Amino acid sequence: MLSSYKVIKNNSVVEEGKKEINTEYAAEKNKELGEKNAKDFIESYEVLARTMLENARRQSDKILAAAYSEAQDIEQEAYKKGYEEGKKAGYEAGIAKANEYYEEMKNRAKYEAETLGKNAEALLYGAKQEYLRYMEEKQGEAKKLILYIRKHFKEGS
Repeated sequence: MLSSYKVIKNNSVVEEGKKEINTEYAAEKNKELGEKNAKDFIESYEVLARTMLENARRQSDKILAAAYSEAQDIEQEAYKKGYEEGKKAGYEAGIAKANEYYEEMKNRAKYEAETLGKNAEALLYGAKQEYLRYMEEKQGEAKKLILYIRKHFKEGS
């Protein structure tokens, strides 16, 4: 193939033979080729778009699955934490209630013991007073009985 460098750079062209230069543009062929290229181009972009959408769906499904899994883990952790805190709070409240009940029962038992002690002292004092009154009352009779028994033993011996 001849170089067109000389034609472009030189001032003159030497004609060596006759050749017909066809300057008609074949638009139909190029048009068909262009339409085919455009269709292929559009189809490739549609395939690319579908692929991108499928990838995006897969990624969104993965993200959703991970989010659901993480939410479930958080829910379980929150349940365990709430359970432990509730258990601890319940235990502490139970201990506090038991201590309160213990103090109340201790004070009540102390009061009842003091009351029973006072009642016992009063009963003992009353019994002692009754015993002393009884002894004073029966002292005269006891003296008579002793004198009677002594008199009878002396006479019988």
